Amino acid sequence: TMNVAALEKVVSRATSRQVDYPYLTIAEIDKNRHHLASGFYLIEPRVAEQILEHRNPVNRTLAPMKLRQLRHDMENGRFVPNGESIIFSSEGNLLDGQHRLLISGETIITILCNVVFGVAAAAQDTMDQGKIRGAGNQLALKGFANSNNLAAIARIVMAYESAKGVGLGTPGELTHGDVIERVVRDRDIGACAEWALTLRRAAAGVISPT
Repeated sequence: TMNVAALEKVVSRATSRQVDYPYLTIAEIDKNRHHLASGFYLIEPRVAEQILEHRNPVNRTLAPMKLRQLRHDMENGRFVPNGESIIFSSEGNLLDGQHRLLISGETIITILCNVVFGVAAAAQDTMDQGKIRGAGNQLALKGFANSNNLAAIARIVMAYESAKGVGLGTPGELTHGDVIERVVRDRDIGACAEWALTLRRAAAGVISPT
């Protein structure tokens, strides 16, 4: 069944005023493919599946870990419009966004995304080459000191918890939202980071804080 609560959370967090966003359709893709255009659209799961089936001839191999992270964020209402785009070529084919569309279809959750039309197919070679913004970067923007250490420690603690104390589980599957939320609400993470830095100074930088 459709996760209505998650969708309402996404839309309410995306804007403080009421906006009637249009729904993306195959016809809309075809109408706009001859020129560069963009806008925010609601993408229903059935349309996401249609795009993947009929408008996704050439794309990169799916990354299982990325799919699991997206599923986790969508199912918990953390997938919010952040300006990152679903991109279509001047032929009307998908150039970027297949992971988001696949999870939308599988979870039956309608997503709100910026959609760009009419991009040259050759431009796909230049996509996803920017520096990845990590949880540590986001924590620093929120005013946290030692942000990278905080993020690393939070990941280790949460991975240990998810493995129920047997090993470290799979920390790479935790999303940035998971890590940031844990650091913000758990003061013990900050205390651990301070202790780790103190230990590192005592060891004259021989060991890593994490």
